[in-house]
Amino acid sequence: MQRSQSDQQEYFRWLNEGKAKDVLQKIQKSYQLKKLSLPSEIEVHFFKMNGSNGIAISYNSSYTPKEFQHLFDYLKDRVKSLAYLHHSSHRLVYEKKDYLETIQKHYLKPPIKLPEDNDFRNAIDQHYGNVLIEYILIDEKPSFIRFLALTYSDQNYQNALPFEQLIQKIF
Repeated sequence: MQRSQSDQQEYFRWLNEGKAKDVLQKIQKSYQLKKLSLPSEIEVHFFKMNGSNGIAISYNSSYTPKEFQHLFDYLKDRVKSLAYLHHSSHRLVYEKKDYLETIQKHYLKPPIKLPEDNDFRNAIDQHYGNVLIEYILIDEKPSFIRFLALTYSDQNYQNALPFEQLIQKIF
């Protein structure tokens, strides 16, 4: 999944003009309000399942479609700034009965450091787990962004760091 030169320029302008900061502050405020079961400007939904934690951010008139795409790419860049490795990005299109669903995905993994003493009995640090960021469009119109941390729960891995801590670092 590649962004055009003009998309990249718009993205950097969005970052440099402070628009990203405004959007992130609104999302963080909405996230905190949602935790308190209070209404907010932006709909934020929580996911908590065995092996994964996440949020979904609904599209609304607070953003332009381009800003929402920029937010999707920004989340990837923020995760990368935590020393995560960009594993893949791709776009899938599904023709449903009444609509067309497009899913853009970024998948990131924490760096795996092998023990320096070659003692493989120590569990691998999975940080926050693997991170999946999805941007869902319905009939080419933004719908929501899903941000998930997918963790391992076996003896080869240390327990993942708290998802709440990851959210604080991202926003």
